[in-house]
Amino acid sequence: MRKTPFYLLILAVIFAIPASATAGQVSKKDFKKYRGLYVGAYSGTYGLSGTDGFLVVSATSFDAGVTISGRRKDSVTSPTGRVHIIRYSKPTGNNRRVRFRGTYIGSFLNPVNGQVEPVLGGRTISINDRGRKRAFRFVMKVRETLQEGSYSKLDVGGVLLKED
Repeated sequence: MRKTPFYLLILAVIFAIPASATAGQVSKKDFKKYRGLYVGAYSGTYGLSGTDGFLVVSATSFDAGVTISGRRKDSVTSPTGRVHIIRYSKPTGNNRRVRFRGTYIGSFLNPVNGQVEPVLGGRTISINDRGRKRAFRFVMKVRETLQEGSYSKLDVGGVLLKED
């Protein structure tokens, strides 16, 4: 028994998906509506270095605010009070959804061992436009990891809503 018709059916379905559903570059006009301050809460884990790697100090939850401005670089303050730089990729998506990723760049001085260590991690942001008649039109889902060398590690995520 030949499976050629089944494969042809799969190819037909794949090519029948409209172009608006695929991820492409978001135009400046479409991206403009997503700019602004998004507020909500993050939750996840925070750990400091120990003898066996990172020890989870506690589950953490805190209020957060993320500003979407269209700039490719931004500064972020870590839970240890240090300021780090995050570089964002170009946004992808369509007129109803936008996604982009940020990567932490740079290094910091580890206060425990006195060595300069790299900052690792990143932020993934997905913003959905739910339509004009919704109470909360723009909803942002964020996932973030930040590792300050061998000193601390943060792994959080949350849902934030756009402030008007």
